[in-house]
Amino acid sequence: MIFLTPADARRMEAAEEYGALSFARAVHRQNPGQGVAWEAFGGGHLVFVAKGAPVGRAHGLGFAGKVTSADIERVEQFYFQRDAAAQVDVCPYADPSLFEVLNERGFQVAEFNQTLARWIDPAERLGAALEGIEIRQARPEEAVTWSALLSRIFFGDQASDFQDLFTPWAAMDNPLCLARSLRAG
Repeated sequence: MIFLTPADARRMEAAEEYGALSFARAVHRQNPGQGVAWEAFGGGHLVFVAKGAPVGRAHGLGFAGKVTSADIERVEQFYFQRDAAAQVDVCPYADPSLFEVLNERGFQVAEFNQTLARWIDPAERLGAALEGIEIRQARPEEAVTWSALLSRIFFGDQASDFQDLFTPWAAMDNPLCLARSLRAG
């Protein structure tokens, strides 16, 4: 049995943080006047894209050590200046002071996210390749189609309201977005 260490947890949290930062930077490049902002803070980042956007919260707090009330006041200030709710992603491996200070300041749990991980041995065979199918990075010119597909998957009947939500991720120079294509032959 393999147990997660705080360093492993931070690496996984950093992947989501990287995604949020990349999204914010891509949106900022597309719409420089929109008010997108990010700031390195407390060993992580504060990210703001737009009021009510599903991307835009504090990431990585509590991994660099103790978190103080003043730290959370800074988080609140960052978001309140943008007329947005202050949201903090929390990991069970963060310093316990994060939970204490968030409780003191009246923060409440809004949702739980599960991340499943598994170590892969470099010598491990993961199964036969499927004939005629290739999994690859999404190409920037596929961003609109890729975004439309994900909006249908995640938002169903409300997909049209989120049609462009995922486009910045796929439109980046080096996206972490995957696509499937059929190989000729």
